Amino acid sequence: MSVSSLCGAVVGTRVTVLSVCYDDVLRVAREASLRGAEYEVVSAAHVSQALEMRPAVHPFFMILGHTVRLEDQVILALAAEQLTPRPRLVEMYTYRPNPEIFPDARLPSHQGSEALIQVLQNLSLSSSADGRELQWDKKPS
Repeated sequence: MSVSSLCGAVVGTRVTVLSVCYDDVLRVAREASLRGAEYEVVSAAHVSQALEMRPAVHPFFMILGHTVRLEDQVILALAAEQLTPRPRLVEMYTYRPNPEIFPDARLPSHQGSEALIQVLQNLSLSSSADGRELQWDKKPS
């Protein structure tokens, strides 16, 4: 699947989330939950796919799922730091957080999609309080 075909789906008036998850079932379930909460979601199945699409997608949030290898989380976190504006980074973890990255939020994976949506909402509110506007996608003219 090409970046242009993925990015073509990212329109509307909702906040864009780039979700990276190496497990197909979890990735599809997370996508459905986030879309149900009115987020635009672009998912990546591996690090190279996420790196390829992130500049074109302009995510407000980047979610690093607990299935993403620790080394790949570091690569993605460093890549996120180079974007302007930098996406809010959320790390989901199973046993312990990755000590080599410094996300905006961490969430144990067992807490599920409702907790993830709450974290995204809290980060949105704190972004507004910090004077950072949400990056809304615009429908093409």
